[in-house]
Amino acid sequence: MYRKLLLFFLLLFVVSCAREEPVQSCFYLQDPGEKLHGQARFKVILQPEAIDEFPSLEEAFREHSVDKCFSVNARKIINHEPLVRLGRTGSLGSGTDFVRSTGEIEPVQDSMSGFQAQEFTCTLSAFPHWSLAGKIVAFDEDRTLAATRDKMDVVLFDRYPQNGPAYFFVARRTQRQGQLILNVFGSGKLHQVLEGDTMVKTASEVSGTLGRGEILETRREVKPGDLILLSYVTVTSVSEEDGQEYKEVQVQPRMRISPEEDEPTEDDPELWRKK
Repeated sequence: MYRKLLLFFLLLFVVSCAREEPVQSCFYLQDPGEKLHGQARFKVILQPEAIDEFPSLEEAFREHSVDKCFSVNARKIINHEPLVRLGRTGSLGSGTDFVRSTGEIEPVQDSMSGFQAQEFTCTLSAFPHWSLAGKIVAFDEDRTLAATRDKMDVVLFDRYPQNGPAYFFVARRTQRQGQLILNVFGSGKLHQVLEGDTMVKTASEVSGTLGRGEILETRREVKPGDLILLSYVTVTSVSEEDGQEYKEVQVQPRMRISPEEDEPTEDDPELWRKK
């Protein structure tokens, strides 16, 4: 019995230490070369009242298509709850255009519903990199846990969208083989970024640009301190005559963990630059 109690408290100590590790310790010097990726082909069907909410038919289809692109791809990814390692080196370019929509919007009448319909192809990519990450710092009404459709405040460590919304995955730090990595289990949408003099610092641990978002889907309760990974979404309108076919979603999460690889680095002030 004494040995069992000793092992229990030892395990509890290890878990508590992992939870208290600063955010920086999850980011490794070596670029892990991992990404979350998905692609799909789908149809958007809009009723008249849904179109009336937008200034034009084109804007209605573009916004709904981007939402559906992220939703259908992200759901497949988070159902696998992949594990990823975070990198701080390597160049991902300097793009802050996280949502792209191309092609001509030329809807046709859907044969089943009679409403306006347009087909799209799309891709989603999320890179587990410091420059595209952030931290959840608070929920509305001082909640300590949140779920689908709950609003929240986040701190974006480096990049943020210059125009319009952006989408992200929710992940939690965990330990595997003695290393801190991320478990991806949810998704969300960033609605607002407060630029300028809105740089914040939380418990002297991280600093960045403040944003507002909401949780779209999650496989567990979300907590303050969970991390987010911004993703790139590209949507292209296509005609029904286009014979190209996609599987609904192709998911390619990859993970590489090796004891011989480098250990996490300490704080690098140059990566925490103010906008």
